[in-house]
Amino acid sequence: MPDCVLIDTSSLLFGIEKGMNLFEIIRFDMPGTQVVVPRPVLRELEGMQTERGKRGMHARIALELIEKNSKTVAESNENADDAILAISSEMGCAVVTNDSELRKRLRAKNVRVFTLAMDKKLRA
Repeated sequence: MPDCVLIDTSSLLFGIEKGMNLFEIIRFDMPGTQVVVPRPVLRELEGMQTERGKRGMHARIALELIEKNSKTVAESNENADDAILAISSEMGCAVVTNDSELRKRLRAKNVRVFTLAMDKKLRA
């Protein structure tokens, strides 16, 4: 089990869209693993939260979940994907993402990657 796991915007929003709490799933599938949220992920969600419709609502829910469940924010001035690549290497964290392009980039750097599946499981 990894010591820490980074979560990205796509996995948070996918989980909310499908009625899943990503933090609960990580606690169940990876007990004791520290959840880290990169600052650029927070910025993306903050930018989306003012949008009308489901996307804005899902972003607001994601921010609430982060506030309640994650005490660790990794600082970065890069865009979200580049920050996740850099932070995962620096901290030795796995990553949960549903973004196929980011998944490819992470695997090319030998970062352990998980995807949130419809059955509420994290798949490597």
